[in-house]
Amino acid sequence: MHVPARLVAFACVAVLLSACGSSAASPTPTESLSPLPTRGSSMLVVLVTDIGGLHDRSFNQEAWNGLKRAQSVLGISPVARASRTTNDYFPLLSQAARDKADLIIAVGSTMGTSVYAAAKQYQNQRFAMVDARPQSSPGREVNMPNVVNLLFKEQESGYLVGSIAGLMEKQRVGAATHNTIAWLGGQDIPPVDAYLAGFEAGARKVDPSIAILRQFAGTFGDAATGRNFAQQQLSSGADIFFQVAAETGAAYLQRAEKSGKYGIGADADQSYLGNNTITSAVKRVDVAVLDTVKALHAGHFQPFDHRYGIREGTTGYALPTSIVPANIVRQVNELAKQISQGKLVPPRTLPTR
Repeated sequence: MHVPARLVAFACVAVLLSACGSSAASPTPTESLSPLPTRGSSMLVVLVTDIGGLHDRSFNQEAWNGLKRAQSVLGISPVARASRTTNDYFPLLSQAARDKADLIIAVGSTMGTSVYAAAKQYQNQRFAMVDARPQSSPGREVNMPNVVNLLFKEQESGYLVGSIAGLMEKQRVGAATHNTIAWLGGQDIPPVDAYLAGFEAGARKVDPSIAILRQFAGTFGDAATGRNFAQQQLSSGADIFFQVAAETGAAYLQRAEKSGKYGIGADADQSYLGNNTITSAVKRVDVAVLDTVKALHAGHFQPFDHRYGIREGTTGYALPTSIVPANIVRQVNELAKQISQGKLVPPRTLPTR
């Protein structure tokens, strides 16, 4: 299905571009591929999900939305294969390769070693990895000639929602009365850190005296852990809670909101969690997936890093609720414009804690 109109504000700068951002490595020139296998009028694209399930209201679902859009526009044949545990990653990737899929899309940073193993074993198959690079061993990222790395500037989204949180505290809006905000990260890994680094920088930019409570949960899938950390931070005076911890984070926000405080979601619009989820830091995985499939359909495959951000219409924040005053939205839109123009560059790494 398509992303709801409410999903992304992207301030005034969400101009969808067909090209991607700069690479961390030095990619080879765009390669003209040999004709794709004939499958009637379509090509086969297999999506292997992370363990959250296909309809997780997050990465997996957004990637699938992109493939369904590609099916509508290009006539491709999309297939989804859901991982139940991390042990499913390599077998599902390998099965897609044996099925001679024209493109195999792996969703999520935890699939790095599995993508490396599959891409090394099936060197004639094309892969795309969402949110990470292949890893030859845990923590050791590598570029591979048959893998496209779809990466995002999460720090941009984090910066904008952090600015919203900071301005809410500075103006003492509603329940924002203690000049204290909090975050919960699932694990200390680059995509999560980038969100959090941007969040802190944005909040401190607009409210230098703000207090920020920090916590890594060590898990993305434990609701009880999320609720417990929310309670701890509530007891320490936090008013606004930002989560980058998937299911753990959803429970974290719900616990905070149960106490009348405000939540900020991540990855996709999480307004469904409650009326006090005032916005979400988002990244348009669907756009990146559609972009990649379009390129391959046109006969082109460029491996290595493709970095997506505000300029590509893929990072930003969900339309805030009416709890957020219009003057704050205007100020944050101006910050988004500065990021788009390169005048403001949010940090990607957290300060030393």
